[in-house]
Amino acid sequence: GDWSHPVLTGAGLRGVLRSHAERIARTLATLEASNGDEFKRICPACDPNARRPKKDTPLENLPSLESCDSLLMYEAGKGGNDPVKPEELCLACQLFGSTRLGSRLLVEDAPYAGQTPPNFKMLDFLAVDRFTGGGAEKLKFDALALWRPAFKLRFHLDNPQDWELGWLALVLRDLAEGWLSVGYGAAKGFGRVKLTDWTARFGYLGPGDAPALKPMPKPETEGVYTVVAGDASQLDAWLNLAEDWVEAFYKKVTGKTRQGEREGTGFRRPDKMALKQDDYFRQKGGKRVNELYPRMVKVEVEQP
Repeated sequence: GDWSHPVLTGAGLRGVLRSHAERIARTLATLEASNGDEFKRICPACDPNARRPKKDTPLENLPSLESCDSLLMYEAGKGGNDPVKPEELCLACQLFGSTRLGSRLLVEDAPYAGQTPPNFKMLDFLAVDRFTGGGAEKLKFDALALWRPAFKLRFHLDNPQDWELGWLALVLRDLAEGWLSVGYGAAKGFGRVKLTDWTARFGYLGPGDAPALKPMPKPETEGVYTVVAGDASQLDAWLNLAEDWVEAFYKKVTGKTRQGEREGTGFRRPDKMALKQDDYFRQKGGKRVNELYPRMVKVEVEQP
């Protein structure tokens, strides 16, 4: 490979963004669900890698958070070439795509944008003996790491809906605050990513599609699109707009406003696309995980 021009692949970055987006959506659904059966009906994000090995797999052996592709094949009876509507898929597959339906979200390869030449550092590791807890004899190894690099990330979302923009806004917020990791050694503290600068561009065809930015940046014309752009200097205006998008995402998942007012039913899977298993509400070792780790804990404080 070219050691002088490192790159973060778009596929890898897309996986990191999707995984964190799924975590956010499932957390909302878990808090909304009253029991395991309801969660299986309203879970907004499948595991795209979870597939049952065959149609007659016993219920207890079915994978948790079974992928939409697997459910379409074995429950809905749709072959790989049969047409699929977006509403038949979970929200994660609608936004990030699946083997049945392409995504409108394009994540580009992120080129290196740090110091030149790149700084590589040799790191020493020693495997742990799981029996003694000490170092394993003759199992020392090294790794050559790209040290504190910078990359330029770009992605595009065609014909976005407000709830999709709100979902991405929550993911990018956590990315900006350093909560996401990319690449090898996340458990060791490696791969921590932080957003240091950003530019947002919004293209639209007619005035009715323009973002409700206040103040509105000066628009430019690019082909058939009118484009407005913003950066960190207009942070407050974009944050106000992002709040509306996040509200739309919250309503899409839960059917409620963030103040708890009911405004619809929220996301619900078609009958044949309901999950069969999940890990949080599943019985394990005589006790359910949601009983071991409750979703919310009520704390009462005595007033003096």
